Amino acid sequence: MTTGPRGTRPAVAHHHAVWLSDRGPVTAATLESLVYALGMAWRDDLLTAILTRAGFLPVARTAAAWWLDIPGQRRASALR
Repeated sequence: MTTGPRGTRPAVAHHHAVWLSDRGPVTAATLESLVYALGMAWRDDLLTAILTRAGFLPVARTAAAWWLDIPGQRRASALR
């Protein structure tokens, strides 16, 4: 999986679709891991999309909100 816009968005969409069909713990863990990767990569566009999508895995939405609430300067410092 690439971290650029062509690889990440389809990966999130794919795993979200799988989670909607199976609600399995492996798929849920994969989505949570993707949200973590998005936060580390400053993909606020995708974090926002996850946060605002009502049907998304609730724990992933919570994690997306957490990442988006970290002030930019603190986040930059943590990622150095």
